[in-house]
Parts: sequence; C-alpha cells; structure tokens
Amino acid sequence: MRFNPAEHTLTFSNGVSVNKAEMERGGFGNLAQTIFNFSSSLHEMKIDERGYALLSAVCLLASGE
Repeated sequence: MRFNPAEHTLTFSNGVSVNKAEMERGGFGNLAQTIFNFSSSLHEMKIDERGYALLSAVCLLASGE
C-alpha cells in the first residue's frame, strides 16, 4: 500500500486508489482515519519496504511480551 500525500489517497498493490471517504463507506468506518494518519506518518519518515518490514517484525515480536 502506498500513500499519496498530494491526492491524500492510498494505492493498494492491485493499483486501486481510494481516499478516506471511500474507505469509510467501504466498511472501515472510523478506522479509515487511523489508517490514513499512520500511512501519512510513515510517508513523512520516508520508510521504504525494508524499513516497513523491519518495523512489522519488531511489532510482531514485541506483541508477545
């Protein structure tokens, strides 16, 4: 998933782009705002795929404690 700050959209791996309102209507409800905030934060930190994978691994390992 990629965040586009200029259009404020998320683009999924299949090429479909959605904005926050579309995600809310698509069943995500209030969670859409959290997803967009998180995506925007990651974009600002300029995290690439490797960094994201590492962050995901740390979160998975830390959740067991």
